[in-house]
Amino acid sequence: ISKIQYLGELIVTKKELQSLVDVNENNVFSRSKVIAGVNAIRDLLSEEGYAFAEVVPETLLDKENQTIAINFKIEPKKRVYIRRIEIEGNTRTRDHVIRREMRQFESAPYSLKMVRQSKERLQRVGFFKSTDIETKRVSKDQVDLVVKVEEQPTGSFSAGVGYSQLDGVSFNIGVSERNFIGSGNKLNFSVATSAAKKSADIGVTNPYFTDDGVSFGVGLYYSEIDATQLDISDYTTNNLGVRLSLGYPLSENNSLSYGLKFDSQELVCSDTFTFCGKYVNVNGKTQNSIIGTMGWSHNTTNAFYFPSEGQKTTLSLEAVVPSTSDTPYYKIYANENWYTPLSKNFTLQLKTNLAFGDGYGDAESLPFYENFYAGGIGTVRGFEPNSLGPRYQITSNPLTNDGSDRPKGGSVKLTGTGAIVFPVPFIEDSSNVRMSVFFDFGNVFTNFDAVDMGELRTSTGLGVSWITPVGPLTFSVARPIAYSDSADKLQTFQFTLGAGF
Repeated sequence: ISKIQYLGELIVTKKELQSLVDVNENNVFSRSKVIAGVNAIRDLLSEEGYAFAEVVPETLLDKENQTIAINFKIEPKKRVYIRRIEIEGNTRTRDHVIRREMRQFESAPYSLKMVRQSKERLQRVGFFKSTDIETKRVSKDQVDLVVKVEEQPTGSFSAGVGYSQLDGVSFNIGVSERNFIGSGNKLNFSVATSAAKKSADIGVTNPYFTDDGVSFGVGLYYSEIDATQLDISDYTTNNLGVRLSLGYPLSENNSLSYGLKFDSQELVCSDTFTFCGKYVNVNGKTQNSIIGTMGWSHNTTNAFYFPSEGQKTTLSLEAVVPSTSDTPYYKIYANENWYTPLSKNFTLQLKTNLAFGDGYGDAESLPFYENFYAGGIGTVRGFEPNSLGPRYQITSNPLTNDGSDRPKGGSVKLTGTGAIVFPVPFIEDSSNVRMSVFFDFGNVFTNFDAVDMGELRTSTGLGVSWITPVGPLTFSVARPIAYSDSADKLQTFQFTLGAGF
């Protein structure tokens, strides 16, 4: 390449144009790089409102010297404005719910960047099976945007009998709706009973409590959890409370959340679980507390279910408000999910999850019933649910005897997954089902001093996640790699309703 020129009405500086084009003088000519440069210049001009800009690469060949000169001829045309935004296909979701996600506005200059952001936000809310935004020219300087959506189920009604490997037989009735009567509000109501859990919960969240995107939610809950049936330990917790939540957007992809929970808890120990009995003797059977939460979220993923690109990072803190409980504690969570396309149908997913908790003030440690657990779908597949980490001890010494040999959990949890996600072969419409080849790792530890990377458990296998009207249904077949023959409980096939990859 002997020479590169940018001719015409440039609108932007030559330096900006040069940064977009991966073609330099004295380099070998590449037609694909020239075409990519033309598209990049058009995109930049589109972001400035020149939706119909023409960029023509003119090549001047010098056969004698075996060189070529390139002239990028740029004609921006007229600046284009949005006349009207039309919405099609929303048979259930109200127009204003879609319009509030739009970042391209009527009467504003056309911006390709804002159109793309609008499409990503609509895909991310999870209301639609597909989303597309078309540009319809109505004059030399005006266009209409046509937003085409295809509705998908956003909630479920369930009533009947269920079964899971961990809970056994369960009876439930419930409604969960992320787009209540097309308003975009989230509603949940449920009553359930099983060998391990009895619960009732009702809550509602308005994601646009204010016009600038502040969300507000309120809920009531009651639960009885029998840890014995969950393969955790020999105690039961009964909780009754009210929760409030508030979300605040910081930017397009960043948000803050705050919450308060007014909780009353009763701890019931089995006669044989001496560890629990000792705890109750010191701290009492009932705890009333106010629990505050705050979190930060960064989300650039391109879809609610099965994203193929982007990143989702969350950091959160949960803490008992001082002086509201005899056993104050705090918990910190850090979660990272990263997606990148390997090809049209294959996506690389990497995720890590770290959780830590401890007592503060007069409390020396995290209450044992607040410990973290790992094992099973969502953490390390191939191991029985909640089975990893330290266990209680049965000894002949009354001072050290816990009265149980079940999993104890820990105040530190570290888990992660690497997976290649792809559509299920031989299915014509696989938009609501994905397979994955995965590698899981993780464990729980008593505290930070006990963290030992050599003690991480690992597994590999095949997973399937299917978005059904009653929620994500997930199956996995896993083979543990690093494990203890004597301590770990393995489980090759696992399934759950309500969790994804």
